Amino acid sequence: GKFHFAIAGLSGSGKSSLVNAFRGVLNQTAKAAATGITETTMVVGRYPDPNPDKPCIWYDVPGAGTLTIKDWDYFNKQGLYIFDAIIVLFDNRFTATDIAILRNCERWKIPTFIVRSKSDQQIENL
Repeated sequence: GKFHFAIAGLSGSGKSSLVNAFRGVLNQTAKAAATGITETTMVVGRYPDPNPDKPCIWYDVPGAGTLTIKDWDYFNKQGLYIFDAIIVLFDNRFTATDIAILRNCERWKIPTFIVRSKSDQQIENL
């Protein structure tokens, strides 16, 4: 009876912050997904939506393309094939890892959304 969303993408793209934003929870608070400037999420985190009218459970997936999680093995190793939908989050550049996630989603017929994060920082840097 719940809808299970995974937030996936490269390490440092803002996945944990997006999970917190969707849930209406501020970063660094007790019920928030942990955020940091280094690789913070080491295992898939499960975060039910606090709003009882939203039957969603958000999953904060560790980042791809790190020393511990190689990009080619990311989809299977994180078990992304079990989710109802996947949000692929990227911040600066769309990479081969992002494309690999999308191809696997297509193969498993998982609805997928592409979201760009940190665009305000990109615009300010320009």
